[in-house]
Amino acid sequence: MKTYMAQDLEKFDGSDGGQVLVAVNGKVYDVSKSNRWGKGLHMNMHGAGRDLTQEIRSAPHGLDMLERTELVGSLIEFQENYSESSGSVMQKHKNALLIDASLCIGCGACQAACTLEHELPEGPLTFRIIRLGPIENADNLSMSFMPTTCFHCDKPACVAECPTGAMQKREDGIVFSDLEICIGCQTCSIACPYGIPVLNPAIGKIAKCDGCKERVELGMWPACALICPTGAITFGSCQTVVQDRQHREAVRLLRMVQIR
Repeated sequence: MKTYMAQDLEKFDGSDGGQVLVAVNGKVYDVSKSNRWGKGLHMNMHGAGRDLTQEIRSAPHGLDMLERTELVGSLIEFQENYSESSGSVMQKHKNALLIDASLCIGCGACQAACTLEHELPEGPLTFRIIRLGPIENADNLSMSFMPTTCFHCDKPACVAECPTGAMQKREDGIVFSDLEICIGCQTCSIACPYGIPVLNPAIGKIAKCDGCKERVELGMWPACALICPTGAITFGSCQTVVQDRQHREAVRLLRMVQIR
């Protein structure tokens, strides 16, 4: 495929009826023949990779629709994330929750913190703890716990099936529901293979883990990770949580060797 520089794309503004090229996440698409993006828009006012890119990113299912258009090349020396507020390119990093079920004691602190953070009434849970057991082993009984929440899928079915565009996926990977658009139809809950989205009966809207995005944007940890008393839930960049997991596993193996 052909490679493009950012300044090359700005030449294709569509005013002459030619190609309209847009770069998103380093991939260059030809949207000239797209009914959604290539027609009905004043292309002479949309520099490719600028205003039109912002419009595509901010529209419900915009990126999914873009993937159905023709991929013509790649952008050289691109940065991944686009700032819709400033119209400039900025670098952001994806964060992740690390859940170590072996450390979970089933205390429910994460559930309580999530419920309080999302101001939920009694009933719907946006963070769940699955109890495994009790299991009989010889003369002993054992029980384990599995904390679970939204997986923030790469291609979330809830986002694809939401009829109003309320369920959205951000550039940093967080899947959330826009309560101003949500109509409480629960289509997302049916589409989700894990049944994560639940109806908040107090307001008739969908509730789900949103990664505590407001807290994270202020530099704080998600409520569930912050409150966990055993460290079963930790938070950080993808690289940090992987390193943390590797460190824990190394310590565990070292202790096993010492015991033997």
